[in-house]
Amino acid sequence: LMKVRGGLEEGLPARSMGLTNEEEKSIRSMGLLTLKPVIYAFNVDEVDFTMNRSEALEQITGYMRQIQYCDLGKDQCVLVSAKLESELAELSLVERGEYLRDLGVEFDDIELCHCTLPLLIKDQLGLSLVYTGPGVPAERTQTTKMHVLRSNEISALDFAGKLRKEIRDGFMFAEVT
Repeated sequence: LMKVRGGLEEGLPARSMGLTNEEEKSIRSMGLLTLKPVIYAFNVDEVDFTMNRSEALEQITGYMRQIQYCDLGKDQCVLVSAKLESELAELSLVERGEYLRDLGVEFDDIELCHCTLPLLIKDQLGLSLVYTGPGVPAERTQTTKMHVLRSNEISALDFAGKLRKEIRDGFMFAEVT
């Protein structure tokens, strides 16, 4: 605790103090924001997002190296084009494809922020998603629910038991993707 206090008084983020797993576990309940991993979102124009993507990602890596307490092993980044995504959100699926083709990009090739950022956050926080429903695809039902769990804290069988005892008793398999 004194190690963390001294570092914080010097202006160091807790994640950069070289804490052992045991030390980190002992202060986790304090909810220190500077102990959390960081995701950097870089907003670029449509051209850099679509056609100059690899060059933009190289530049971003350079910027991240310049950030004082950035840990390239733990911190992550995402490339965002807020303007492009805003424009795409107003179009139908067919119009989106045409718009992107006009920019020289296929719809399947592009990683939009509203798709990648939640998955990046889920991975960075060590979470798993579990979907429960009536056994039909989620897009065909209104009763599918999503549950967020910490990875490696609960098995599929135990989760089924938390939902309903009879589900656990009759549990057959879990599909992991």
